[in-house]
Amino acid sequence: MELIGMPLSPFVKKCEVILHEKNITFHYRQISPLIDQDQYFEHSPTGKMPILLDGDFALPDSSAIAVYLDGIAPEPALIPADPAQRAWVIWLEEYSDSVLLPLSSGLFFARFIGPRLMGLPVDEDGAAAILDNVMPPAFDYLEKQLSAAGAYLAPPGYSLADIAVAAQICMMRLAGESIDAARWPLLAAWFERVCARPAFQKCLTEEARFFDIWQNTDQFLPVDGSAAARQLGR
Repeated sequence: MELIGMPLSPFVKKCEVILHEKNITFHYRQISPLIDQDQYFEHSPTGKMPILLDGDFALPDSSAIAVYLDGIAPEPALIPADPAQRAWVIWLEEYSDSVLLPLSSGLFFARFIGPRLMGLPVDEDGAAAILDNVMPPAFDYLEKQLSAAGAYLAPPGYSLADIAVAAQICMMRLAGESIDAARWPLLAAWFERVCARPAFQKCLTEEARFFDIWQNTDQFLPVDGSAAARQLGR
């Protein structure tokens, strides 16, 4: 089995954590979509990461990959069997992938992608707007879920919902922000609890290694910054 993507991506991290949680042996092909776009389009019409290869079966999209992995390796179950619980976990994953993405990727673009790949100045005004307008309602909602559900975001316990949300917040932390424990105490404690899991620790170690390479070498950078901007829709 092979996972294709970059460790900095929250969507790739979601799949990486699931693979580790289920003790599935896999090869990690770490490539940049900005310089290896053809390798993504070979298996995905969107050209986006991640992609999972399992023999001749190639599957794009982190949500689809999560469902597939939970099906072929049922233990530990990360998507509940109970219909209501299952639906709620899928909803929280979707909330993470849509509502939290502007927070995590927006901050990372303002402080790293724009300056590093496109020669843009660091956009602290843009970062401040995200922190003021996107983060508070999103974190208020997650705090409310924890106040109702307990140790993890959804019953009956640790699930795909926790993995998806924590993966987005990991990228936010990579961009230099943290959860205000005074304002969101349940969320802050939950995040530390999830990140302490061995599967997340493996991913965070790999994230740190990759981020150091990405920041300090040209190994994963596009030659043409304008081409990178077009690929990112900027």
